[in-house]
Amino acid sequence: MLFRSSSHNDRMAHACGLDHAALDALDPRQLMDRLIERHQSGDGNAHPAPGALTGPIRAGIEGELILDLSDHERHRHVMVSVQPLNAPGLSFVVLLHDVTEFAQLSHAKSQFLATAAHEIRTPMTLVHGYVHLLDDMPDMPQVRRLQVVARMLSATDAVNRLVNGLVHCVHLDTPGALTLKPEPLALGPWLEETCRLWPAPADRRPPHLLDGPPDALVLADPQALQEVVTELLHNAHEFSPPNSTVTVSWRAQAEGEAGTETAAWVVDIRNEGEGIDPTHLPQVFDRFFRADTSGARPGFGLGLSIARATVRHMGGDVRLESTQGQGAMASVVLPMSDRKSTRLNSSHSQQSRM
Repeated sequence: MLFRSSSHNDRMAHACGLDHAALDALDPRQLMDRLIERHQSGDGNAHPAPGALTGPIRAGIEGELILDLSDHERHRHVMVSVQPLNAPGLSFVVLLHDVTEFAQLSHAKSQFLATAAHEIRTPMTLVHGYVHLLDDMPDMPQVRRLQVVARMLSATDAVNRLVNGLVHCVHLDTPGALTLKPEPLALGPWLEETCRLWPAPADRRPPHLLDGPPDALVLADPQALQEVVTELLHNAHEFSPPNSTVTVSWRAQAEGEAGTETAAWVVDIRNEGEGIDPTHLPQVFDRFFRADTSGARPGFGLGLSIARATVRHMGGDVRLESTQGQGAMASVVLPMSDRKSTRLNSSHSQQSRM
């Protein structure tokens, strides 16, 4: 496979005995030759190779590269090392160890810790300040005191939502921990009540529900489905301009749509925002991924991941399509039910965001 080195760490440069500019100029063959040459010059002599291929491998020099394999694949993180090998006619073996998954997990962990620290520290700093304010001003007017307490409650609610999202992730990953109770659900009336009761922000219009097939019956857990739709409605409004329209509709899944043949109903939630950067689309369902890393928007980047995992536990799926400048559309795919619905509407208690 042809590849080029798109970057490397200091250990790689040290292993080759070159500065970064000189290392960048090497092609793969020259790089391998340089590593072996460097290893041989460590004690001034090439290592003998009188043994068999199964002979012992001793520790050698190593470094790390990021290989750009093609225009259609993400960078691969590769550990490169040169090891002495006791085999006839051979002195060294160059080992390439793909550690991409480990590097991605390490990056996700670091990103999560940084996000968690920021998202929890911000509201707790506010609470800490207001507690001191109340302590320093025992004679604070009642109206002002109630305002301070309300802000403290809002801050603690934010922390509670973040913690609930993390607990939900643990339940999704633990076999048997998530208990869902799918039942036949009349999709049209259920969506009508959900949209009617959804608390739209002050500068946003309520979601607009379009007409759909009246006989749509899905098999879903009403409470879990409400949490998913609530999250998608929040996202649709949050990433759309003020006074724009978020539309909700439902339809039968087209034959062969998204490579599936399963009979299903699809709920489409579409906004009129700027859309999603095409380079971010493959990652939007990754946990802790946030396209906006400025910290201006609250959250862990868990909502879409939890929504998709929850619907998949019910035998469906969540998809996202977007064209920049034309908004985005989230589609919730739900299995059809062939039984009569015994419950047209669910109990719509207000759900916390994921």
